[in-house]
Amino acid sequence: MERGLDVVEALRRVLAEPGEEARRLLAEAFASDPVAAAEELSRRVGGDAAPDTCVATVRAEAAAAAVAAAYAAGRKLRLIVPRDPVPGWAPLRAIAAAAAEAGLADVYEAPLLPSSRLHASAAERRLARLLRGVSPGCIDVTDAPATAVLAAYAAGVRCFLYLVDTGYGLVYQRFTAQRG
Repeated sequence: MERGLDVVEALRRVLAEPGEEARRLLAEAFASDPVAAAEELSRRVGGDAAPDTCVATVRAEAAAAAVAAAYAAGRKLRLIVPRDPVPGWAPLRAIAAAAAEAGLADVYEAPLLPSSRLHASAAERRLARLLRGVSPGCIDVTDAPATAVLAAYAAGVRCFLYLVDTGYGLVYQRFTAQRG
């Protein structure tokens, strides 16, 4: 069986039964050959637009799909992951490291979730500052916490993408934020 098919089967398993073990298998399949994995997954990811930035907290499948969509569009993805530990984040971190090492993504760490030491508004301000610096056009918020969506809006982002499983593939649906 080809390596690319392994990553597709791992993605199907995660979508059918999300969990840390299934995400770990996806991360292992993706990390074995990130470029081939991105190429294989890009055939199964489509939609209204491709993200140039992805904010992910735990869901490795969202990061893998965003890397694949950006690869298909001929862009390098900006992947924003949590700076502070989150339960179940190891597979996401493995995909982020493999994508960065292969040159498919630039990985940024930011405080995504409020905590007892970090107030929600402070987390939102820090992430907004980062997003202004990377100037995203379309941002994947499939696995983004509310503070990240608020930060993106504060940074001027008006194009948000959400990944939807259609059963035979993954589709990015676009929604825009408007004042009013």
